[in-house]
Amino acid sequence: MNTFTIVAIATFLIAFTIPVVTYVIGRKTVAADQDRGDTRRSQALPFIGNGQIPTERDRDVADDKHSFTAILKLFLRSWPFIRLQLFGRWYYQSQGTASSIADSVASEGYTYVYAPILTTLLVVLGQLFNWSPAVLEYPNFFLYASVYITALTQWLLIPTAASPKVQGTCATLLAFSLFVANLIAVLVVDGFADNVWMAAITASVLLGWMFQIRTKKVGKKRETSYRFRLHAHLAYFYLLLGIQGFIEIAMALVMADMLAQSILLSDPLMPAVAEFFGQDSWARGVAETLTAEQRHVIKWWYIWLMIGLWLLMLPFEISRPYYHVWIMQRINQDLRLALVERWHQLSLSYHSDHRTGDSIYRIYQDSAQVTAVIGQLITCSIGVWRYFLAVVLISFLSPTIGLIALTIILPAVLLARWAMPRMRTRSLVYRAATSDITSRIQESFAAIRLIKAYRVEDRVQKDMEDDSVVAFNAAFQVRLMIALVTILMFTIAGGILLTGEFFMAVYANQGNQAFAEELIAVIGLSFTIWTLGAFNWGRDRFHETTNNVRHVMRQWLASQDMAMGLQRVFDILDIEPDVVDAPTARPLTEITKSIEFKDVAFQYQDQRPVLDGVNFSSFPSTITAIVGPTGSGKSTLMGLLLRLYDPAR
Repeated sequence: MNTFTIVAIATFLIAFTIPVVTYVIGRKTVAADQDRGDTRRSQALPFIGNGQIPTERDRDVADDKHSFTAILKLFLRSWPFIRLQLFGRWYYQSQGTASSIADSVASEGYTYVYAPILTTLLVVLGQLFNWSPAVLEYPNFFLYASVYITALTQWLLIPTAASPKVQGTCATLLAFSLFVANLIAVLVVDGFADNVWMAAITASVLLGWMFQIRTKKVGKKRETSYRFRLHAHLAYFYLLLGIQGFIEIAMALVMADMLAQSILLSDPLMPAVAEFFGQDSWARGVAETLTAEQRHVIKWWYIWLMIGLWLLMLPFEISRPYYHVWIMQRINQDLRLALVERWHQLSLSYHSDHRTGDSIYRIYQDSAQVTAVIGQLITCSIGVWRYFLAVVLISFLSPTIGLIALTIILPAVLLARWAMPRMRTRSLVYRAATSDITSRIQESFAAIRLIKAYRVEDRVQKDMEDDSVVAFNAAFQVRLMIALVTILMFTIAGGILLTGEFFMAVYANQGNQAFAEELIAVIGLSFTIWTLGAFNWGRDRFHETTNNVRHVMRQWLASQDMAMGLQRVFDILDIEPDVVDAPTARPLTEITKSIEFKDVAFQYQDQRPVLDGVNFSSFPSTITAIVGPTGSGKSTLMGLLLRLYDPAR
């Protein structure tokens, strides 16, 4: 028996023995501690397997009625609390900051007509001075088409201020065309002038959204006033995020080409990079190859670019997380205040039927889910976008590899259809159980005098332990589902990764021709055949496909838990108060005649009347005594008098 076999057998025995010994020792310890009640607790929290949840507090997956659309609608219901942080408020020249949320485009006679004029002027100047190549061939055609759509939609938005539907459509088209134009300018079109040109056009569009003017005739004069947008923090945040993303993408492409082509394979530099470093003679189309000395110089350029990129991104990386948390907490604060306001509007009939701890948990914990909604939706959408982008890029090298990368979609969708309903039901059980334990703690502290007076500490302790065990088991099942889906997706992705990398290694070993040389050149690379550089670049893109699908799957799974938290919040916000004033109600300033009850009836629960046919009058400056045995309805009568409840009739 060789050494390897002995080590393998010893490792197996150790791995098998440790859990068994731990379990046996644990059971003996439990048996020795029976007097302290540890047996009940340890059995309720099993070492292996799921803990038990009482049937009446559990849910079945068949009870889940949420579809993909229903979950999205739940997320979109957070929009009223997000809208302020996106649109902000107008600051008026004469009035100061408005109290209402600013509109998305224009209103109240204010306009931004100067912005489309400025955008159109920039478009014309860009073509006159050749800031972008003055040809309509691919890919410049898409750049000019996006720029023209941007200018046109700006003009269309001016007369449509009274039509929210058309306004929203034009604004969406404007944002999309502007994004595409910037993407093409940065990633596709060679040169630096087109990037500055697109930055100027983007600034003119944003200026129209931020600053607006109004001219109004007053007598024989025309007065001009202005307003500008404040507190649009989400817009500011994602603008900074977009700037950072464009810089990182552009630099990543440049540095990847420098490393894979120029430093490793002696290929000349991209023309824009050679021009930036003042070495035009090292550019492609001018030089055929690079010398060892030139490659050594470029190596140091590459290092300095890495350091420069890190220094440039450092302020973004430091400030962005802080700014994001600050914005999210503002949104959470608005939702909590709305929830507490509705909680105050509900009558005592609601509060008497619901535990206070449940309301506390919904206000404190469930409402916090709104702060994660934006991040989750943005993260999922970005992950999907990056996945398809990576599939397209890898398909330029080989459609076969692109098809392999697409195959991960099918098992991911099937796994999602199985896992998402189970995640939602387990999340609701977990949140309800945690609400119960919160209520138990609140009730215990509120009744501490009675608990000690009647010496029922042991019973209260047992109830607390039972609720805690249920909450633990429910939370464990939620995390078990996340772990299970993560492991399954990792296994599936691993198999697909091995398959794709095998084919790429074969292509690189054989030096096969790349599938779409012209399209690869458009994005700034020069992979004409499968080389080591092409293999590394393709492998990174292939890893992006599987990693993004796994990431989206995990994020969307966590989103189910957030959706259930939001549902519990909106369940409260959807309750209409049962004690409301009539439209013609008048404020009660003083009692001048009398207080009269005429045939009043009231019941806390159906078919269990407390008061029926109550009649009496109480006049000013008199004393009216209401007497009767305990439980006859005296306190209820006073609650009706103060309108803590509404009578049944």
